[in-house]
Amino acid sequence: TVSVDWINLIRPTTGTTTATFTLSLSAPSPSTTSLTVRTLDGTATAADDDYVPITGQLVTFAPGQTTATVPVTVKGEEEGHSYFGLQLIAPFNGVTVEDDYGRAALEA
Repeated sequence: TVSVDWINLIRPTTGTTTATFTLSLSAPSPSTTSLTVRTLDGTATAADDDYVPITGQLVTFAPGQTTATVPVTVKGEEEGHSYFGLQLIAPFNGVTVEDDYGRAALEA
């Protein structure tokens, strides 16, 4: 099975930073394993230019690999608390999704 973590991030007031989600397989696979991910708006939205959206990125685990990361660019702002998510979709090679939603909580 595969799952994605929840993260907390201090958002800069200007410039950008990276929210890095970690995807984890419950056990190493003897073959290449892939799935697709996308970002989902929360109180932080792509339309408001809070972060750079991912609409369908392929993430691949090599044989024996149990973690992979997905970086998402977050733009600076002086706003208080906000969040957005990363959703795991379209798994391949018999992988099941245990937890399909990770959340990035942003603090100014």
